Amino acid sequence: MAIKRYTENDLCLNLLITSICNAGCSWCIANEYMSRKKTFSLMPEENVEEVIRRLRKESVKQVNLLGGEPSLHSQALDIGKRIYSLGMPVGFSTNGLWNDDFREKFDRIDIQLKQK
Repeated sequence: MAIKRYTENDLCLNLLITSICNAGCSWCIANEYMSRKKTFSLMPEENVEEVIRRLRKESVKQVNLLGGEPSLHSQALDIGKRIYSLGMPVGFSTNGLWNDDFREKFDRIDIQLKQK
């Protein structure tokens, strides 16, 4: 198996689409950030539009949707699809505690543990 090498020109964007979480895991790196916030929020649609406009211009190779728990953003799937349609792989960092509405949008969920 060949290991893909990345260079400083291979940009990966970690996009925080929500600060809302449904878990509160003690080991999560987001906990420190979340504990300092007084209110929790979703990324507004106009910010999503601006990110997508900029992605078209930049040399971003991959986008990871993060949170809190990104599946709690009502537009998480749409955001992922729109970014994917630009030809970029989309990662999704999740605790897997999805609500029924989100879970019902999938026939199957695969978790890849090793790079192909």
